[in-house]
Amino acid sequence: MSASEPPGASEQAVVRPIAVDDLGSSQVTVVQDTPHGALAVGISAGKPFALSNRCRHLYAELGKGRVTDDGCLECPWHRALYDVGSGKMVRGPQGYSNPWPAPSRPQPGLAR
Repeated sequence: MSASEPPGASEQAVVRPIAVDDLGSSQVTVVQDTPHGALAVGISAGKPFALSNRCRHLYAELGKGRVTDDGCLECPWHRALYDVGSGKMVRGPQGYSNPWPAPSRPQPGLAR
C-alpha cells in the first residue's frame, strides 16, 4: 500500500467477470464467486448491470433469463421482470412456465 492509497485499497479486488461478446443473445449471464456471491451480469440499453442472481419468487437463476426489449431482466421460469438499475421487481410472476421439455412418450400415471 502506498501513502496515497486509502486503507484497505490494496485488499479490494477488481472483478472483470465476462466480456460483452460472451453474453450471447440473452444479454445476461451468471457470474459465480464475486465478493457479493453469484450475480446476474449483463448489458441493458448499452449499460452494464449486476443484480442478485436469484429471483424473489422461487429463486430461479436470473442470469439464465434474458434482457427484454424494454431493458428489464426477465426471470426464466415465470417471466417476472426486474429493473436493472434498481434491482426492484417491476412485474410479478406471470403464471406457469415449464423450463423443462415435456416427455416425448406417455409416462405411466400421466393423463394425456
